[in-house]
Amino acid sequence: MKILEAQSAVLTNYEVFTHLNANEKRHPRYGREGRPRNLVTVTKELLEYFGEAPSPLASEPFPYHEQTIRTLLEKLRCWDFTKAEIIMIINLRPTKPENLNTVIEEMDSRFPEEDTQSEICAAIMGVLGQPNGEAENAAKRGTVVDN
Repeated sequence: MKILEAQSAVLTNYEVFTHLNANEKRHPRYGREGRPRNLVTVTKELLEYFGEAPSPLASEPFPYHEQTIRTLLEKLRCWDFTKAEIIMIINLRPTKPENLNTVIEEMDSRFPEEDTQSEICAAIMGVLGQPNGEAENAAKRGTVVDN
């Protein structure tokens, strides 16, 4: 295998998640023609990571589908976010201005009004949904919540 173009694209967690799931179904897991052990281990651990709270991919109902990224981009277009900021928003699903501040560079100078910050959070929650607060709190405490 040869890398043709290094770092040519950055993927969201959702894109990695769907790619791993598609490959899981496409290739046999074990056997003579199976995947290398280290690939199986990395795939398994990544899917487990994506399935744990507070990851948006662990939410019920599943917040993402094929049109999610496009819809979110349309909703956020008027605020002129960078590509890196959009990827972080998709991966982290910030729902409060305090969380948004960790994702958006120089947020206080770019969006000084609290109303604007709240509008951004509302747009994100409108597309990606509201996180399961109970599951997130349990993850912080290190306990498990049954859905």
